[in-house]
Formats: sequence, structure tokens, C-alpha cells
Amino acid sequence: MKITLQELYQSIDKNVSTVYVIPRIEIFSIHNPYLRLFYKEFLTTGTKSNIRVVSPHPLVPTFLFKRLFGEKSIVHYHWIQFYSIGGFFVLLGKMTCVLLYKTLGGKIIWSVHNKHLHSKKYLRLNTFFRKLMAKKADQLHVHCEEAARVMAPILKVPEEKFVIIEHPLYPVTTIDKKEAQIYCRNNLVQECDFTEPVFLMYGNIGEYKGITEVISLFTEDTGQLIISGNCKEGEHQYLERIKSGVAARKNIYLVNRFLSKEEEMYLFNAVDCVLFNFQDMLTSGSIMLALSYKKEIIVPYIGCVKNISGPGINTFTTSDELQVLIKTIAGKNKK
Repeated sequence: MKITLQELYQSIDKNVSTVYVIPRIEIFSIHNPYLRLFYKEFLTTGTKSNIRVVSPHPLVPTFLFKRLFGEKSIVHYHWIQFYSIGGFFVLLGKMTCVLLYKTLGGKIIWSVHNKHLHSKKYLRLNTFFRKLMAKKADQLHVHCEEAARVMAPILKVPEEKFVIIEHPLYPVTTIDKKEAQIYCRNNLVQECDFTEPVFLMYGNIGEYKGITEVISLFTEDTGQLIISGNCKEGEHQYLERIKSGVAARKNIYLVNRFLSKEEEMYLFNAVDCVLFNFQDMLTSGSIMLALSYKKEIIVPYIGCVKNISGPGINTFTTSDELQVLIKTIAGKNKK
């Protein structure tokens, strides 16, 4: 069922006054504006909503203390995962506070962003926490109908427990492609001359992105490929495999670091097509970013992609179909 965020909160408690968001919006938004955009209608000065959205430190549970004094509130939780011993104890502390809040009559919403964890590290414990939250939450939020259908049997909850609020588009700036390419040559990818069609793989680097498989598909007459992103925790061996593949190709370039918003703007405006090869995915901020820039995209027909339609969206289901799409789009953008 598609609803607005305010409708979701008021359907759980029509008298709700405060929503506590975990993780902290201001900290998370330093590298990814998703939460700031998702809660925009509540964070904007002069909003008409009578619901206050705040992000407490998750280990200083003000929401728990205020619940003791009868505050009408909801906890909205995003991303349940950990990849280290320290991360385990942090997540355990968060979950303990949230579940204690639940026993005091508080209401919980969990936004389910991933089908599975991107790393198999501590998989059983992570799965336990995810299923526990799915069971205890009053509502589960996903970004599309397909995600609800996929996640219901995985989390062992009825499909009716899910609500759909779409992923926000990103505010972007479009500039002249030639200007953007000059900037990229001078500041980001000096080796790329942009004389051939340019494809981009963008976002945090991890094995589930299928980057090495794309590298193997790029012959010298296919075009040019830029791989840009920071390495995810625990994915350094995969990064080394990418570096080896890039070193063997003259038409593939790696920008292995976090980009500023300005650098990101120039990079997206400079390329012809944004390419994704996720092995398993519900939704992706990088896909929404590419759509915000109105770029042509190549993306596997999985997850929320099944609910996206429009010009410039090219889907595939097999490696052969991916290779055909790369060659077709390269031919269309031949310089």
C-alpha cells in the first residue's frame, strides 16, 4: 500500500507528536543525503506537520525516557547490520533500547533497504537481528511493491505488514557535458580522454556490485569505463581484484575514494551511461541518483527496478544481454 510518510505515522498513532530516527540524520547525511531528503517535509522550516522528527544518539535513548513519561512517539529505524565485534555491541545496545521502548508501549517502524547483507560476515547473527526487528516492528517500510513481495518470505512476516513509500529523487545540477569532461580530465580521471562512449559504475565498492564481471566484458572497442567509489568495510580483497583488472585494461579507470557533491556533479554530467550489475538488490541510491541526472542506465531486472519504467532504462537478466546492451549504447554514443 503506497502512502505518505505522515500518513504512515498517523496510521500507527493518530496522536503521535515525535518520531525518533535511527541513525542520526545529520551524521548519516554527511556522505548520503537520503535521510535528509526522506524526512524533508518534517525538517523544512515552517512545515505544516505537527509531528516533530529528531535523531537522538542511539545509545543515549531519550526516546525511552520520554516514553516513560507518556510521550506519544514512534521510533523509525533504518539499516540493521554490523561487520565487526565492536559493531555487534553497538547494534546490541541499540536493539536493547528499541525493544525495551516497545515493551513500554512504543511503536516501531523499520525501513528495509537490503534483501540480504552485502557481506556474509556474521551472517547468522545479522539475520537473527533482522528477523527479530521484522517480528517486533509495527510496520515495515520498503520502496516498492516488488520489495514487499520479495522480503515477506525472507523475514517470515505477512506481506500486509509492509507499506510503500518511494525512494526520493536527489536534487541535482546539470551542466554542459564538454565542461564536465574537461573538469574530470583535469581533476578526477586524467587518463580518460572521453574520446569514446563513457560508462560509469558508481557507489561504494563491494562484491555484490558485480564490478569484476563488467570489467571482463569491456573490450578496447567497447568504450571507456569509469569505476568510482569508496571501498566498503571488509571488501579490500575484492578491491585488489578490481585494481588488477583495471591495470590490464587501457580503457577502464578507477577512482577509489569518496567524491564531494561537486565532483559527483561533474562526473555524472560527463558520462553517457551509468551501469549497474548488482547480484542481489532491493533498491539503490545510486540508481536513483542516475535517474535524477536523467542519465541512460543499464541495470539488472531485479528488486525495485521492476517497478521503474521510462526512457533510458535498459534492463538485462543475463551476462549476454548485458554485453549486448553495452555494445548497443556504445554504438549509439560513438564520437
